[in-house]
Amino acid sequence: MNLNFTWNGTESDILNEDCNNHISKNDLESFRWFGIVIGILDIVVGGFGNGLTIAAFLTNRKLWSTFNIFIVNLSIIDFLTAVFMMPLHVVGYVLMEWPFPQWMCAFQAYIYFCCGYTSVVCLVAITLNRLVGIVYPLHYKRFFSSCRTSLAIVFCWFVAPLFLLPFLIFSNSDGTQMMGWREDQLLCTFTNLEPEFELYMKIMRLLFQFSPACIMIVSYTISVWDVSQTSSSTLLKPPTLRADRSRRTSRKSMDKSPSNSFSETR
Repeated sequence: MNLNFTWNGTESDILNEDCNNHISKNDLESFRWFGIVIGILDIVVGGFGNGLTIAAFLTNRKLWSTFNIFIVNLSIIDFLTAVFMMPLHVVGYVLMEWPFPQWMCAFQAYIYFCCGYTSVVCLVAITLNRLVGIVYPLHYKRFFSSCRTSLAIVFCWFVAPLFLLPFLIFSNSDGTQMMGWREDQLLCTFTNLEPEFELYMKIMRLLFQFSPACIMIVSYTISVWDVSQTSSSTLLKPPTLRADRSRRTSRKSMDKSPSNSFSETR
């Protein structure tokens, strides 16, 4: 009786394990096809859209403003991600393995996360640029001079790669790399992290994920509030003041019109 119970229990465990493996394989297969579709869309849409943005900026000098410089840097990062990083992800999803050397897998993961975090930093720079332009328009040129804008762009491009560099150049105590191929995710990413690097990863997520989200939410909230306050204060002015201002504006425009200047010369 006990043997029969034990055998039945073992059999049920085996069946449950096979069922779980089957479900996990089905989930992985669904994730694989989803990754292929999203990857191809990202390559086409991201490559074409960001490529057009970059081309328009380079061919039209009228677009060379401080704000557009930040925008085009974000487009360059997204273009590199779509054209160079996503095809490697699609290859991994299609083959369900990494066909290249392992060091290339670690390097590809490093570049991919560099592009992602650099994109976030550029979004923060764009947000702060809009905040200063809306809330402090008189100080905009002082905050975003040519020198400071150049330094901000250099900071955007190099801060994330420097923070991520330890994951690429260092290895675990057993000699294994911290970046490599993950069979459960079908991509090159972080694999084995020791406790000290797990803490470092939490700090990275705080700096490049949580903090930027908070900065952007607060900045856009302040910008929207400032715009709403300005609009409401304009609408609350007495109609006579607005009419007087419009009459003064029209009178000045008439004084500066070509016909008046011509009559004065006569």
